[in-house]
Amino acid sequence: MSSAVELVEVAYLRLRIFTSLLTSYTTIAAAALFIYDVVATFPTEVNLVWTKPFTMITIFYLVNKYTYFVYQIIQIVLQLNSPRTTIWIMSDDIIGASEGQCYEAIRNPLLFSYFNYTATHRFVIKTWSHVRAMDRMRQPSVATVLLSDEQYFYVLWAPLPLMYMPSSRRIMKAQTFARFSNVLAPLVTQVPFLLVGRLYLDLKMFQLVDSNCPSIQLGTISFASNRLLGNIGSHLVTHEDQDQEGSKL
Repeated sequence: MSSAVELVEVAYLRLRIFTSLLTSYTTIAAAALFIYDVVATFPTEVNLVWTKPFTMITIFYLVNKYTYFVYQIIQIVLQLNSPRTTIWIMSDDIIGASEGQCYEAIRNPLLFSYFNYTATHRFVIKTWSHVRAMDRMRQPSVATVLLSDEQYFYVLWAPLPLMYMPSSRRIMKAQTFARFSNVLAPLVTQVPFLLVGRLYLDLKMFQLVDSNCPSIQLGTISFASNRLLGNIGSHLVTHEDQDQEGSKL
């Protein structure tokens, strides 16, 4: 009996070491992906952000991006220089077990994924016809901005819940659910930063092209800037609306 218990403890310790090592790999991979994205988008960022007047949303964008950039550099340094000692593994296991207790509150995570996939599907169906109609009229569409870069991240991100859900119940029963979630945590944190940064630059590019090439048929879209956060929370108006308001005055 004691030998069987010892074998189980040894197997569980090996599992913790393996998941800890795998978490390090995913952390470094996520950090490398973010650093590559920063380098790839930096020329566009210089033209659209650094050479333009700063607004509150611009400051938020820069602080959010580069503080996270420094954080990723620190994560790489720590992952490459910190040996996986027994104390490190035990402390990491305690934190993971606490996170696992929080996940117990989610009884049916498949329901949330089904809702996300349904909402994404409806969004694509509703906007695709709009994008095609605007292309036929040779008009720029803000929906094209939303679907330009983000679709690739969604395609890469979509298989993760599918791999995660079938084994979640088994992993939770084995009390290793938290360790499995720690492996995916770097990617879960990474995707929003990539999406927000790309979306902000795409909107800036759309606004720049839209202002340089005014339309005659439908009127171009301009972003209202009369709020504290710039474009966030502001309504969309057209130049035709502004001309009508000016004629009334």
